Amino acid sequence: MPYALLDHIRKLPHGRATLKQLMRELSRTGVTRNELESELEKLAARGEVVETRSGQYVAVGANREYASGTLNVHRDGYAFVTPKTAIAGLRGDIYIPKDAAERAMHGDRVVVRIGRIEADGRAHGIPLWSANSAYGVQACLLSRTTSVSGNG
Repeated sequence: MPYALLDHIRKLPHGRATLKQLMRELSRTGVTRNELESELEKLAARGEVVETRSGQYVAVGANREYASGTLNVHRDGYAFVTPKTAIAGLRGDIYIPKDAAERAMHGDRVVVRIGRIEADGRAHGIPLWSANSAYGVQACLLSRTTSVSGNG
């Protein structure tokens, strides 16, 4: 069911859904609320959906707001994320400023919130979630006070 649920969310407008909406749409197939919440938690733990607010989910890569990929940290501290899947309108990797890149390690699989897209398709973002496969560590990097522009 996790991939069926993820595909269902991706097909919705902007790749967004609420728990209430999903219950209404999937209850006809016999899915219970506990099963749905469990599957959403698993998808969020793998970085395939982001819970933006309580009960509101966005499929990563379904729009230009969130992307997942591998973090490549430069020796000067800034980083780039190589998206796992191509995102329409983006060219190349996603730039991560130094202060945001310090919260994850080189090679981590991360989910990034894309904050700004330049006219030429270059994007700037902030990592929200990291899975360090080398150490088996998962960490939520979201800081509600951090902005993509670095203004706090």
